Amino acid sequence: MAALDFPDAPTVGQVFDKWTWNGTAWLLTPVTVSGAGVWTSFTLVWSSAISAPTIGNASPVRARYRLDGDVVEVYYHMTFGTTTNGGTGALAFDLPFQAHAEHQEQYLHAKLFVPSANMNFHGYGHIGLSNTHVFPHFPRTDTHNGMDPWRSADVSGAPGTGIPLITGAYSMQSTGNLTVQGRYRKAP
Repeated sequence: MAALDFPDAPTVGQVFDKWTWNGTAWLLTPVTVSGAGVWTSFTLVWSSAISAPTIGNASPVRARYRLDGDVVEVYYHMTFGTTTNGGTGALAFDLPFQAHAEHQEQYLHAKLFVPSANMNFHGYGHIGLSNTHVFPHFPRTDTHNGMDPWRSADVSGAPGTGIPLITGAYSMQSTGNLTVQGRYRKAP
């Protein structure tokens, strides 16, 4: 692939190919959905099937959405801190709007970075029929293709019992991060 020949003296906001100059660096320009509204922040609500997770000193924590008719484009990101705790059981995030009843299942992209494994685990966020939550799913291990609901630990709370399985460690670690993003159809 040929390198791009960026302008030498760009102005802030200048767009070149798929890149935008922010005053100090060229950043990939986000894809704009035709007719999409402005990004709106909302409070991240995080839950677990067994014991409650805590956001603690996670930073940054972002939850944003924008609407294009009945399509919601949603973005979640959290970089875990030293006091972030995933609780036990399958983890979920509240959606900004209830999912549509005509769709049995809808999916978003999910990515989890685990520092001790120095790995990004790619999975999906599952949204069920008329659901109000998205449930991230990841491979059980770095060599297992099957997907399971993300969890920091099982009911025992012991390290190495989460999904993905990280020997002797939790899947949620300080400086690790989670991003879930994509589009889904909301209820009318």
